[in-house]
Amino acid sequence: IVKALLAVEGLDLNPKDHREASALICAAESGHNAVVKLLVQRKGISFSPAFSGGPLLLATSAGHLDVVKTLLVIDPSALNMRMSDGQTPLSRAAYRGFDDIVDYLLSFKDSIEINWGDRNNITPLMWAVFANRVSIVKKLIAFDEIDLSPIGRMNGKTALSIAVENGHTEVEELL
Repeated sequence: IVKALLAVEGLDLNPKDHREASALICAAESGHNAVVKLLVQRKGISFSPAFSGGPLLLATSAGHLDVVKTLLVIDPSALNMRMSDGQTPLSRAAYRGFDDIVDYLLSFKDSIEINWGDRNNITPLMWAVFANRVSIVKKLIAFDEIDLSPIGRMNGKTALSIAVENGHTEVEELL
């Protein structure tokens, strides 16, 4: 069906639904990698991050590794794109516990911004600690550039104080 629709001459490739989401946004968020691949091959398709950070952040938030890979091949600069709240794909994957996506994002070790905080200076490590994602905390602290000392502006806490306050003993011991 998508192929047939894309064959229609003059088709608007960037219409928005009631949420202001384009076809690419909907396909990425829903994990329809085949549709994402078809859409991104077309000239005129918008990768605009205007809707909650764009297709990469939504695919990351929903745990769709195949879509994340497709989108990063097309636009590697999106690796550190921020959502309206300042979160990056790494922040989202760390908080939601998507180990496979965290692994993939960390494979871009020369360009991933591992210590970027959101608008409240909450870093990917802090999000992983808050959600008690032990395996992801291990991956992040193994990264040479990790900074354990940032303090969140909203709560005035470090990753360690978040672990202690929430009773995440295993994470506390790691930090």
